[in-house]
Amino acid sequence: MRFVARDYASVLNSSSGGRLRVFCFTVLENHEWILPTDPSVYELLFSLSGVVGPGWVSLSMEFLHESDDGARRLRSDFPWLGEHAPILRPRAVSALQETLAAHGELLPLNAPEPVSLFNATRIVDALDPSRSQIVRFEDGDILNIERFFFDPVAIGQLEMFRLPMRSSPVFVTEAFVSRIAAAGLEGVAFRLLWSDEPETTEETLSFPSHAEPDDRWRPNWIAALLRALRRRA
Repeated sequence: MRFVARDYASVLNSSSGGRLRVFCFTVLENHEWILPTDPSVYELLFSLSGVVGPGWVSLSMEFLHESDDGARRLRSDFPWLGEHAPILRPRAVSALQETLAAHGELLPLNAPEPVSLFNATRIVDALDPSRSQIVRFEDGDILNIERFFFDPVAIGQLEMFRLPMRSSPVFVTEAFVSRIAAAGLEGVAFRLLWSDEPETTEETLSFPSHAEPDDRWRPNWIAALLRALRRRA
């Protein structure tokens, strides 16, 4: 697998030439995460499919600002929760507002800083099962997709969508990735899943934070003390 960390200019200047490339969100090393304070909430997040609307109850979330070794994680416009549940800070919401509104809904979250969950409501049966590699449960439901092959006609002009399956990732096209680059958003990465080009190399497009080095790492003496106590126990 070839990993590519392109700068904004290279993404903006690359011409798609009419090609269709489909990505999913992927974790970016050393950048912050955000997690539910109640683990039972994961079930709700995995089952999102279609419009939630006014019945949504804001979930309690907490940031994971430090790694296990106490190193300070970099700030992100998209704090990581999972490929199925993109989380956006206000800067990302403002930059992508029209695109987000055309493809889903923003659901408020209860966190120490303002963040929103994006629920992609465009559910599209765009997977070609005969050309994809799919692992299924005994009842036929999809357990995992090891290789994706999409139907370009089904996707059309969409920039964001889900598949009609439980815990579907939020898929995005290269047009959406280009919007990320144009807006200068940081702390987000995308993994290429499929392209309509005959020869495709797997890659990851990364947009890391440009925080100054002194802002990146801040030792947490409490965490260090707890780790030391665990080693002695």
